[in-house]
Amino acid sequence: MGARLWHHVSGPHDSPFDALHEIQTQALKEYDLPALIQENLDSARTAVAAAEVDDQYGLLDYYQGELARIEEIAAAEIPADVEAQIELIRRINKSSGEGIGNVLDVTDVSYTGGMHVVRPYRDEELVDLIGSSRPTLSQSEQMIGLINELLGRGDSVCFQLYSDGRSQAIGWCFVGNTID
Repeated sequence: MGARLWHHVSGPHDSPFDALHEIQTQALKEYDLPALIQENLDSARTAVAAAEVDDQYGLLDYYQGELARIEEIAAAEIPADVEAQIELIRRINKSSGEGIGNVLDVTDVSYTGGMHVVRPYRDEELVDLIGSSRPTLSQSEQMIGLINELLGRGDSVCFQLYSDGRSQAIGWCFVGNTID
């Protein structure tokens, strides 16, 4: 498989941190946490049972460790806090090697960027990409493909969006790639 593109637009916020929080809060609503935990618990139990019958690849210990990890998650209460729920989903997906596969993988915002760290574009970068440091929503939609080509696996960027008059910020655009 390869990295998959994701992108989201937030409402107006003074900081990319607040915009990211809005987007992640919305993305979290797509999850049924009790069902996700149960699905992973069932999968881990099935893997252990199969390896107990035939462990030709020597994975029984690994599967038992995964089962214990998921059982520990299942035994705890689901937190009410958004950040803690996102961290719970990250813990559930920890061993997949793929992360969550969406904006919930993003852990921070920094001008240095990095794996799972969204990097705000600087004005001069936006000028180079589209000829303006104040892109509109329409321009951002046209830029997504180009931005995708510039991103590596697990990379993401963000930038503010402006009204057609370009005088007022109307939101933030986040564009990223999954790690796999």
